[in-house]
Amino acid sequence: MSPSSHRRGFLAVVGTGLAALTGAAARPSDCATITGSASADCGESLSLDGPESVPPGRSNARFAVTNDGDERVDVRTGHWAVYRREGGWERVAANAASGTVSLAPGEQTAWVLLLGGDGSGSMTTVATTTRYVGPVSLQPGSYAFVVEAERGGSSVTAAARFDVTE
Repeated sequence: MSPSSHRRGFLAVVGTGLAALTGAAARPSDCATITGSASADCGESLSLDGPESVPPGRSNARFAVTNDGDERVDVRTGHWAVYRREGGWERVAANAASGTVSLAPGEQTAWVLLLGGDGSGSMTTVATTTRYVGPVSLQPGSYAFVVEAERGGSSVTAAARFDVTE
């Protein structure tokens, strides 16, 4: 092996280690389990990131979806859902408004999930570069934020788990 091959291998190992330490490593999506859809395409080239935990009603949660693939993806910005895990996963809030944004490879769009209130209000989506959605009332527990997209005529789903903590 040449010295440059050793260097590339070493840098790859160091880069992967640093990504894992900083939390940048991709978490595998289990959106099919969360949504209960065996046919859900949890495309590896669409990643959804968000906070690991948030306090109930005192903070909002920001989720960003990134097109990690090599072709455009159309994100259904008005379609989002929140699932709670209690034994299995149960959808506790959702919206199915219209609207899409087309993301080129490497581009990103985001939602801020408004936490608080009694959850009886209507679901809203305020369109800006970042969408403000909710309000959603969440009790302490494990949740997932789920969004949908379309790539080449196929539906793609992305999910990000988070905890609501005291």
